[in-house]
Order: sequence, then C-alpha cells, then structure tokens
Amino acid sequence: MGDDPASRFACGPGENGRFDDFFLKDGWYVDLELRLHPAVELIGRFDGLRGIGNVAATSPLRSESMILRYTAGLNFIPDRAFRIKLFSQLYDFSDFPDEVTIQAAVAANF
Repeated sequence: MGDDPASRFACGPGENGRFDDFFLKDGWYVDLELRLHPAVELIGRFDGLRGIGNVAATSPLRSESMILRYTAGLNFIPDRAFRIKLFSQLYDFSDFPDEVTIQAAVAANF
C-alpha cells in the first residue's frame, strides 16, 4: 500500500479506516449462431466485463466500472477453408462515451 495510500488510490479508506487492497474482475458472454443457408450464418453476441475495487488515483475509472458489448453480424462461407465476416458492435461503457464499430474480416480455417 505504500507510505501514503491516499495519494495512490482514488477511493478513500472504508469504515474500518483501511484502504481496499483488492479488486475483482469478472466477465461473461452469450453467443448465438444461426445457420440461414449452407453458406450464411447469423451471429449475435452479448458480453461484458466488470471491475470492482479501488483504482489508481490517476485512473478515469470508478470503483465499479463495466463494459457491455452487443454484436450482430453475418458470416459468409464460400468455401470450407475460409469465411468472410461482416459485423457491427455497440460498446456501452460505464465511464466513457458509447462507441459503435463496423468491421469486416476474412478468417481462414486450418
């Protein structure tokens, strides 16, 4: 904790007068893949990360922060060896402005 924890951590001491010296990070996801055609899959995904605990004094995060991500997209499978992925994601941040992305990728199977 160092000699001066108040200068290192964003959150002050608890009721017991001590600073939290731990944090918890957890995450989860739910994934759905639906075959629309032998060469087309619909993809839906929801996942999240959460952090609970004290943070550095210079951190923009709160003592409980979360990121939720929503994904929707399509996989085109012209051949067994590779697929073309088109998808969009919404990032829902607890501490920052939300973001939307659109992505395209080619994935090869080994």
